[in-house]
Amino acid sequence: MAQRQLSMKIRDTVLFLLSLTIVSALAGCGLAFSKTGFLDATAEGKLRWGQSIEEVREIVGKPDSTRSTTISGTPYEVWIYKQTTAKDKRGYVVETFISLGFITGFGLVPVDASEQHYIVFEGGKVVSWDSLPGHLSKQSTGQIDTRTQSFNIMNNMTVSPVLMPPQIPSSVQRLAVIPLSKTTDNEVPAYVDFAVNLIRQRQTKLVLVERDTIGKLLDEMTIQHSGQVDDELTVRLGKMVGATTLLTYNVEQFDRVKILPITLNGGLVSSTVEFRLVDVEKGVALFRQVVTASVSYPYPASGATWTEEGVTRASKLTIEVAGAYGLAALVAAFGENHVGIVPSLNVKDSFIVLGVLDGSPVQIAGVRKWDKILSVNGQPMRSWIDPIPLPVTLTVEREGRKLQLEATTRH
Repeated sequence: MAQRQLSMKIRDTVLFLLSLTIVSALAGCGLAFSKTGFLDATAEGKLRWGQSIEEVREIVGKPDSTRSTTISGTPYEVWIYKQTTAKDKRGYVVETFISLGFITGFGLVPVDASEQHYIVFEGGKVVSWDSLPGHLSKQSTGQIDTRTQSFNIMNNMTVSPVLMPPQIPSSVQRLAVIPLSKTTDNEVPAYVDFAVNLIRQRQTKLVLVERDTIGKLLDEMTIQHSGQVDDELTVRLGKMVGATTLLTYNVEQFDRVKILPITLNGGLVSSTVEFRLVDVEKGVALFRQVVTASVSYPYPASGATWTEEGVTRASKLTIEVAGAYGLAALVAAFGENHVGIVPSLNVKDSFIVLGVLDGSPVQIAGVRKWDKILSVNGQPMRSWIDPIPLPVTLTVEREGRKLQLEATTRH
């Protein structure tokens, strides 16, 4: 009898513990578990770039914690939200059962929310949000980890296809060059000057319209504020400055507000440059080339970031590489780049090939990016200004080896 009563007592105790565990777990789902509105806000598209701190607090709620850092003098604030995962909930049920029945007696086990999300503010405005990377979870200092990774920008850069263009009619007599965007932190304006002067040196009848005259006209018409010029306005501009042909170029730079997210999570850095050559009298485009250069940063290793300086440098280089390809095509359209080489103009005292135009004689001959041109038809290479005729035998250096490549006439 006593044994039966003991068995019933044990059974009742176990049932009580199980029911209490289930009740505690269910209560924990609503009370103890950490849940924020972050996932709902992102899924419903409520969180957007440029929102203020007050707007984010109203949409997502108060963060569980905040951290701050300064990169190159720019302060950033990171809001961290904790989210309980299904794994956390399963662990909660097991640990609560153990706590209630065998170890600590009756009481709830604290729940650890293992999934973290963050929102990054720059100047009080949202610039990024995503799952929190490991290098932002540094508890000891509350700062972003300063360890960084190196990255070879040029070797990881891709360029949109740029075809060897057909040659334009020799009707260009007075040329005006108009920049449609104000870019002061890259070499594109210098590249344009180089290309135009190269064409002028070989086509001596070409006259350039004075830059001062063009600058005053642009200021009056506020063209550079919008960067938008249609064919009709282009023709009108050309006639106003007395040009027969108008060359315009526009640079779409990488948005610097995306730099911090890329240092944390990786991502794509890209810039686009567009060149247009318009016959003023006929109102038709003689040449148009849009080039996009991109660098894809992978997700950084655990506990590290990409440097802001490196990503900024990548942004600048994508503009310059896109500009170099576009201008190589422009010079080819004028009939002054017969072979289709894209020269690397930043390397002094060395003739490095930055790239080749698709379908060009040098591409067909096997010239590659980073080849160093040593001689042209047996004569030492002296300057990019010197014309390379067709057919031609190029002696190039590639990975320490000398190669002779034969390029024939255009196909």
